This record gives sequence, C-alpha cells and structure tokens, in this order.
Amino acid sequence: MRAILILVIVGALGYFGYQYFAGDETMSDVVDDAADAASDAAEAAADTAEEVVDGAADAASDAADVVEEAVDDAAAATEEAVEETTDTATEMADDATEAVEETVDEAADAANAATDTATDTAEAAADGADSMVQQLLSLDGFDADKVGEMIANSDLSDVQKTTLTTVLEGAKDNPELLEGALEQIKTALGL
Repeated sequence: MRAILILVIVGALGYFGYQYFAGDETMSDVVDDAADAASDAAEAAADTAEEVVDGAADAASDAADVVEEAVDDAAAATEEAVEETTDTATEMADDATEAVEETVDEAADAANAATDTATDTAEAAADGADSMVQQLLSLDGFDADKVGEMIANSDLSDVQKTTLTTVLEGAKDNPELLEGALEQIKTALGL
C-alpha cells in the first residue's frame, strides 16, 4: 500500500516536472498541478485503505459470526451427547440393578431349595439311623459289636458306658437277659 502511494507521487512529480521543463506551464501551475495530483493520489490511497479496512472489518465480522455459530453448534452437540450418555448410563444402571435383584432372588430360591433338601436328607438320615438303632437294639437285629460301638460313641458318662458295656457282655449270649439289657440300653440312650 505504501509502495503504491510512493509510486503515484513519484509518477505525478515526474509528469509535472516534464510539463515544467517542456515549457507549457509556469512553475506555480506545475506545483499546483503536482499538489492536486498528490492530493488526488492521497485521496485515492485513503479510499483504498478505507475499502481495505471496511473489507477486513466485514471479514472479521463474518468470521466472528461463523465462530459464534460453530460454538453454538458445539455446545448443542455436547449437551445432546451428555444427555444421551446420562440416559444410557441410567438405563445400564437400571438393567444392572434388575439383573442383580434377579440373581439375588434366584440365589435365595436356590439356597432355600438346598436348605429344604438338606433338611429332608438330614431327616431321612436321622430316620434311617433311628431305624437302624432300633433294629440293632431288637432281638432280631441284635449285633453285639455294633451295639458296643454305639454305647462307646454316645454322650453318656464313662460310668454309664462301662455299666452298659458290662451288662451287654453278660447278656449277649443269653436271650432271656438280652431283652432286659437292650431295654436298659435304649432307656439310657434316650430311645
């Protein structure tokens, strides 16, 4: 811009210098013409500068509008993404909670079923053991060794165990004494 202005002024001075030396005009006419040309060149340069400034201002305003629009779009997109992410996370948390609740319910049901089965098995085993004990303590199913083990493994005191074992040893070969001994053992064992 500056270079153009200098070239215009130098060109105007050259032209008017030529006019002066060529003799058609007086010095004051040449100076006036040079001043007018310089003034015109300055005005043209000022107009050009003003147009450039106006164009730059318009471009800056347009750029600001574009940036503002881009920021608004980005903010809207971010807000939408946050809402979608929040909704998705909430849905996943709800699904996970439901799955955990279902798993807990299933585990509780399985535990109850296992407890029922264990109770039934224990009752059956107790009934079976009770039946076996009753069988061993009868005249028909009597087994001296097993009844002796039963006495030895019981919660009775050592004195009671010794007494019952002695009674059993004395009666095991005599069926008349055996029936009384077995009743005494049943009573002591709480059967």
